[in-house]
Amino acid sequence: IATRRDAGSRGRRHSTGNAGSREQFHLSLTELRLQTDYFPLFCLSPAVEWTPTHTRAIVGTMYGYCYTIGQFLLAGVAYAIPNWRWLQLAVSSLSFLIHSPSILLFSRDARMKNILVTNEPNNKDLRCINICLFHPRFSTSFAYYGLAMDLQNFGVNIYLIQLVFGAVDFPAKFISVLTISFIGRRFTQALTLILHFSLFLGAYPYSILFFSPDLQTLRTVLAVFGKGCLAASFNCVYLFTSELYPTVIRQTGLGLSNTMARMGSIIAPLVKMLGEYFPFLPLTIYGAAPIISGIAAAFLPETLNVPLPETIEDVERRLVESTGEQELYPGCTM
Repeated sequence: IATRRDAGSRGRRHSTGNAGSREQFHLSLTELRLQTDYFPLFCLSPAVEWTPTHTRAIVGTMYGYCYTIGQFLLAGVAYAIPNWRWLQLAVSSLSFLIHSPSILLFSRDARMKNILVTNEPNNKDLRCINICLFHPRFSTSFAYYGLAMDLQNFGVNIYLIQLVFGAVDFPAKFISVLTISFIGRRFTQALTLILHFSLFLGAYPYSILFFSPDLQTLRTVLAVFGKGCLAASFNCVYLFTSELYPTVIRQTGLGLSNTMARMGSIIAPLVKMLGEYFPFLPLTIYGAAPIISGIAAAFLPETLNVPLPETIEDVERRLVESTGEQELYPGCTM
C-alpha cells in the first residue's frame, strides 16, 4: 500500500505543476498532501525504536535536518526557476530518482493486527499526557505557519528571507540536540515555546506600530530568532512524542498528535484573516498560543535516558517510579 501511495504521490506532484486552473491546482495539492502526510510518521517511529537510548536525539535531529536542507535549497531553486509550473515540476522530479523503501521498512507481521489496546480509554495518566502533549504540537505548527505566511511583509527580498529562515534551523537544531541530550526533553520543549513567545509577542507588534527602517530590521531579526525557536521545538516534540507513547500505540499516538499539528496549520490562515479587522490580533494570538503550550509541556514526564515503554503498564510503572505516587496527575479527573 505504501509503495502504491508513493507512486501516486509522484504522479500527483507532476499533475499539480500541470494544473490548468486554480481549482485543479488546489485539488491536486490537497490530494498530494493526503498521500504524503503519513511518511514522517512511518519514518520517525522506526528511527526511534532501532537506535540506542543515548543516540535518539542525534538521530531525530539528523532526520529533521532533511527538512531544513530542503527548505534551505528551495530559495535557490525558486530564484533560478521563477515560473511556478516549472518550479513544481523541478522539485517533484526528485521523487522519481529513488524508489520508496517504505514497503520494506514498514511491512509488519499480520499478527500485529491482533494487538488490542483495551485499557487505553480508561487510563487517566495517558489521557493527561495526551492533553499536555497535544498543546505543543498544535501551537508549534500554528505559530510556524502564521510566521511563514508573513514572509512577504518583512520588506526584504522574499528569496533572501526564505534562505535566512532555512539557514537559522541549522544552529537552532544543533543547540536543541545539546539541551535535549544533556538537560532534558521537557526543559527544551517548554523553553523553546516560551522563548518564542518572548521574541514574537514582546517586541514584534511594537516594531509594526512604530514603523521605521530600524524597527523593520528589528522585526526581521526577531522573526528569524522566533523561527529558530520553532524549529528547535519541532525537533524536540517529534522525539518527545515517540518516547512518551508505548510501542503498542506509538503509531496511533503519533497520528493523533500529528492531527493536532495539522489543525494548527489549518487555523493559522484563518487567524491571519482577522488582521483585516483587528491588525494586531493575529500577532497576539500567534504569540500567546506557544506560551500556553510551554506551560503545558512543563507537566510532561521527562524521558531523558529512559528506555522506550513497550506497553501501557510500562508507562504507568515508569510514572510511579519517577514520581513516587500512584498517579502522575492526581488532580486530573478526565
